[in-house]
Amino acid sequence: MISILFVDDELDILEGLRDALHRRASDWNMAFAQTGEGALEILSRGKFDIVVSDMQMPQMDGVTLLGYIQERYPHIIRFLLTGQADRESIVRMAPVTHQFLYKPFNPSDLIALLDRTVDLHDRIENEIVRRLIGSARCVPSAPKTALKLRQLAASQEVDMREVGLLIEHDPGLGARVLQIANSAVMGRSKHVDSIAEAVMFIGFECAQALAVANEVFRVTLESQPFARLIDATCDKAFKGAAMVSQFLVGHPLRAMGMTAALLRDCGMLAAASSNGQIYRVALDRTGKAETLCEVERTCFGVTHAELGGHLLATWGIPMPIVEAVTCHHNIEESTLDPLAMAAIHVADVVCDHPSLDRTGIIEKLNWLFIEQHFLEPEVAGWLDFCVKPTQSAA
Repeated sequence: MISILFVDDELDILEGLRDALHRRASDWNMAFAQTGEGALEILSRGKFDIVVSDMQMPQMDGVTLLGYIQERYPHIIRFLLTGQADRESIVRMAPVTHQFLYKPFNPSDLIALLDRTVDLHDRIENEIVRRLIGSARCVPSAPKTALKLRQLAASQEVDMREVGLLIEHDPGLGARVLQIANSAVMGRSKHVDSIAEAVMFIGFECAQALAVANEVFRVTLESQPFARLIDATCDKAFKGAAMVSQFLVGHPLRAMGMTAALLRDCGMLAAASSNGQIYRVALDRTGKAETLCEVERTCFGVTHAELGGHLLATWGIPMPIVEAVTCHHNIEESTLDPLAMAAIHVADVVCDHPSLDRTGIIEKLNWLFIEQHFLEPEVAGWLDFCVKPTQSAA
């Protein structure tokens, strides 16, 4: 049975939560605490899967509490109830919180959030994966993003379209911006699947502050051999997103496809940042006799695609993006539009093998899927656009 701890210093709110959730008492083991210290005491006595905490509490506020939980119990999914949506609060809350819920809230919104989280939890049986997801403060960003945003801030007038294009180059910051824009803390009911739209919604100052926070986190990785991985992944992510943008011109899932292409390897960066030593071993083993996905499954019990999908789902990213990221190495498992998944697949293969000519790329593609959905003409056109022609023998 799933175990959930609710924390709020106002007794009437806790009683209201207890009443609203009484129908789930047979499915969920629920506990309630009025202080951060009391919550930590309860956590020390039993195993919990989810913590829902108020932000404003005396002595130990919600951010401090969730920070302790992140360090001591990284497998726990953490939600924050808050009435604050200003830039400083969001930047402080984001590293320790998977999702926010804005107060006052409808109990049905909290129940829906918990239902989705419980379903995700039930599908993640691997304890290592739960810890990786729980301990991930963010997906590291490329250093040039924060620098360019600072340069834009120095200009007299900020062009938000330029800001959106810049963040679309960076999977780490793009994922964080999407998380904030899709959070209930922003008072939206409509999901945002375009990074450009997310940037417009949260505003330049918030996006810049998140970039600085991601940059600080990235610096902690510089002592580990992952600086090149971050830069290479960001470069591949942008190139893949740009290709998908061209492949899906006029398609209703173009924005979703671009975003999924940008975020497709975010699980790789999350694994590297959360468990650097093991991931270094995985990278060293790749290509000798096993693919990266095979090595990841041996080391972690999950691939970077699956880890990235689980992380994005926990952050509340729209499910089509989550599914596309999860299935980008196994597109036949996706229930999404076949043309959109094929576009992401082709872009991924081309970016992963930049030295291959057309014949080499064709050998790497999932032709069973392509032929099953009669997509040969579209794929041929995409290859004409992005792959160098096959070199004829001398």
